[in-house]
Amino acid sequence: MQSISDVITLTDAEVRLARHLVMTRRHHGQVERRLRSKRDPVEVEVDGMEAELAFCRFQNIYPDLETTCRSTAHQYDCITADGVRVDVKWCERQRDHLITIPNKIGCNEIDAFVLVQGKRPTFRIVGWTPFSTLIDVSKLRDFGYGPTYAMAQEDLSPMATLHEARPS
Repeated sequence: MQSISDVITLTDAEVRLARHLVMTRRHHGQVERRLRSKRDPVEVEVDGMEAELAFCRFQNIYPDLETTCRSTAHQYDCITADGVRVDVKWCERQRDHLITIPNKIGCNEIDAFVLVQGKRPTFRIVGWTPFSTLIDVSKLRDFGYGPTYAMAQEDLSPMATLHEARPS
């Protein structure tokens, strides 16, 4: 069961910051993802950035504010105070899954995936799963856009245990 502290409402400034980061990164060529969605790619990126900001506020950590193109870009979105490298995933509906595309195979930079659900300005921090649990052939699904790794929300671990994903 979610507690009220797992719900984050972004301020107007945070919503503007998310859009600014996405637009600036796109201008500098940092965002080169091929999205498998019928939605506007800018809006998909903004939704994801808002989810990252909500998670960072939840964890009381700074988000990645880098906007210039990096030659050594990392695959994780943030690092918790416990040292867990997190890839934040966003979904809009409560029944949606935590999903990621198969290009994460062999990535040793991500310790955990965290699912954030909602729509601006209010987001719910749903739960997390270790990288190795999600990136497994048993988790491959196809939702109409090609193969993707997916995990139902009810199968995610509670946020209170995220420290367990800390690398040794």
